Amino acid sequence: MPSASNKPARDFHPRLIVLQIIALQCYHYIVLSFLYILSHLLTATPLTLSLLFAPLSMTSVTSWMSGLTHVLGYLGTSTGLVLVIEKSKKCLDFAVTVFLVHFCFCCIHSGFPNTWEWWVFNVFGVICCVCLGEYMCSWREMKEIPSLLG
Repeated sequence: MPSASNKPARDFHPRLIVLQIIALQCYHYIVLSFLYILSHLLTATPLTLSLLFAPLSMTSVTSWMSGLTHVLGYLGTSTGLVLVIEKSKKCLDFAVTVFLVHFCFCCIHSGFPNTWEWWVFNVFGVICCVCLGEYMCSWREMKEIPSLLG
């Protein structure tokens, strides 16, 4: 009878996980940048780094657009979950990691985000990212594998 020490260890690849986190974070900022460029072309709002990292003050229409752009950015990041992560059970972990890294970047850039709007838009965006990412990943996992014999 084999002992517990002879069990094959689960594959744990920390380098792969770190690379997936970096790839997903880059994907998130590429999607956000693309959305802000599109917003700039449509409304002529100025493009600054503060759009990505400064806490939002929801006093004008452009600030609300910025918040909605962040939510759309998280929705776009859910496609990155499908492309980079590929497993529905890992979507929550990676989406929350994207948010936490973004939160750290925001704290470094402009201090702790103390506006309730920043928290509402970002937490809602993460929830949407997780739900859509899990749905798309599980849909992809459930697709039939094509047979070469058939």
